[in-house]
Amino acid sequence: MKAKYVNLFTDFGFKKIFGEEASKPLLIDFLTNLLPEIEIIDLSFKDKEQLGKSDNYRKAVYDIYCQNKNGEQIIVELQKAKQKYFKDRTMYYASFPIQELGEKGDWDYNLKAVFCVGILDFEFDEENQGLEEVIHTVQLKNQHNQIFYDKLKFVYLEMPHFNKSEKELETRLDKWLYFIRHLEDFQTIPEIFKDEVFEKAFKKAELANYTKQERAEYEESLKTYRDLKGVIDTAFDEGKLEGKLEGIKEGELKGKLEGIKEGELKGKIEIAKALKVNGISIEMIVKTTGLSEQEVNATTPTPASFSYSPNLRSFVSGSTAASSVAPTYINGTAGTYSIASGGTTGITIDATTGVLSWKGNIAVGTYTMSVTNAAGGNAPFTLTVTPAPSFSYSPNSVSFISDDVAKGSSITPIYTNGTAGAYSIASGGTTGITIDAATGVLSWSGRILPATYAINVTNAAGGSSTFSLTVTLAANYAAINGKIYKTVTIGTQTWMAENLNDAAHDNGISSCYDNEDEKCKQYGRLYNWAAANDIDSKIPVGIYRVMLNGQLWSQGLVVIKLQEES
Repeated sequence: MKAKYVNLFTDFGFKKIFGEEASKPLLIDFLTNLLPEIEIIDLSFKDKEQLGKSDNYRKAVYDIYCQNKNGEQIIVELQKAKQKYFKDRTMYYASFPIQELGEKGDWDYNLKAVFCVGILDFEFDEENQGLEEVIHTVQLKNQHNQIFYDKLKFVYLEMPHFNKSEKELETRLDKWLYFIRHLEDFQTIPEIFKDEVFEKAFKKAELANYTKQERAEYEESLKTYRDLKGVIDTAFDEGKLEGKLEGIKEGELKGKLEGIKEGELKGKIEIAKALKVNGISIEMIVKTTGLSEQEVNATTPTPASFSYSPNLRSFVSGSTAASSVAPTYINGTAGTYSIASGGTTGITIDATTGVLSWKGNIAVGTYTMSVTNAAGGNAPFTLTVTPAPSFSYSPNSVSFISDDVAKGSSITPIYTNGTAGAYSIASGGTTGITIDAATGVLSWSGRILPATYAINVTNAAGGSSTFSLTVTLAANYAAINGKIYKTVTIGTQTWMAENLNDAAHDNGISSCYDNEDEKCKQYGRLYNWAAANDIDSKIPVGIYRVMLNGQLWSQGLVVIKLQEES
């Protein structure tokens, strides 16, 4: 199902919900419940990029950097992957606002509090495996476990450990954590979020409210997040973090620290390679992996690797055209695509996007294709083509004598292969011939123009069949210029028993009585002399029809009407 709301673990989504001026009420509500010890009535955003004392010092770039009216500093960071020296990095980041609080001149070193909040999309601390804690609070304490300094506090939210269901949410902070973890999965707003703050959050998160430019920025941010997550998951699955994985699985980290460090380093290097190939900036790779810029630059990118998901599809030959999804990259970048092997007539590929398409009468069979791109990647895709559903009517040819009361119908179609679907008359039908969409039964009744109708019936599953209906008129009916009228035989003469209602004349004018269409059906049309002559020439020889009505003659009109039998 297509996502309705942003993924909050993307840089774009996080900034949209918490990092804009219009988002302040949301950020204030979240932080108030996370940090109840401080008063947050209002916030002001600060410059997220903090420069070092000189060009020789590294800078710090925060996701959100703000302060309350009391001057207390708050850093909020979204961390998508664990880094080497992660704790060191957060401590380094906290040092910038502390230095910024220093005042020139005579100053007594009375600092304002600094709070660092980390929202983590990974497991935070291997040393506490098994505790499954969500909130980690870190402060400076002495040997007696007493708080030594209360103006520096680190709060880490370990989101993979937040597993409460909607029914288990107790506090407003629970609601915020549930919102952060599951936002992208929602299709409707749960009842527990029906308040002003959360409704505003959902409105800001709804993709339908974004401009075309915002959607493009989000898609790029989402691609970066998925690439990063895919690379990390792949590295983990392939054993490139084997030291760490083994220690976690066994719960025996003691004595394996060297293996963990070596495994982590190998994993980080592989992640850096893949991110580098995917065009992620060096700065972002350094931030994500914890490697130095020199280490990142020294990595050699791995070959391009992509796949289709799903990579198995089926197709009924002759049915509506269909296509695959665009390939997803594990690492590497896209290039010109082609079907290297396994294809057939009717299957094509878009050289730019890699999307496979198929249509028409493709030969029945299973096609396992190898798709390659110019960047050296390749991926399999399998298309199974089955025969189109085949059905028929027996008998498939019927005769019908048309009058006002006669009617008839076909039998239900019989299937040779395939299954039924919604039926329709594709071609060859006419007024008076209908079909039951559910059963495929054809029906006919009433006045139908005499002809042989080759009716082509199709169904939604791609099947088709032809049914022939030959229509003749009953003895007391005649077809005149595309319409059917009753007739009566008096002696040897055949007279029209209904008034003529035919607007298909080339000359003159005609109209309905009182200009009402229903009266044309009841009484026939009124014609002036030119129209009457024109219509008269189109009525078959041997049918008597025109009578003058003196009352209307003075108005220049003629009524084509049969006198009463008497």
